[in-house]
Amino acid sequence: MEASLGKGSNKARKKPETLSAKQYFMCYGYTDKSAERGLKVQQIISSLGLIIQEKLRDFNEYLGAESIGSKSDLYVLQPTPKVNIRKLDIARSKFYTGQKQN
Repeated sequence: MEASLGKGSNKARKKPETLSAKQYFMCYGYTDKSAERGLKVQQIISSLGLIIQEKLRDFNEYLGAESIGSKSDLYVLQPTPKVNIRKLDIARSKFYTGQKQN
């Protein structure tokens, strides 16, 4: 995920008009046989105070990535007033590099 809610106080960054203008894009893949991975990613997204606005299935295709069905979906995410900006900033890099969430 690469995006920013800008600078300033959390209160200012969590204004509905600010949040509604922001979107996060993320690709993640899992197979139908490993649906628990899909559930886990939804739980992480929700715990960050984000909602899935749209999911484009099979957006990317990979060679040799059989564990995820050689494809990933594109998630369009939107922050809510419940967004945890500090947790989101920390999680962005961890999520991208595959590090475990605390």
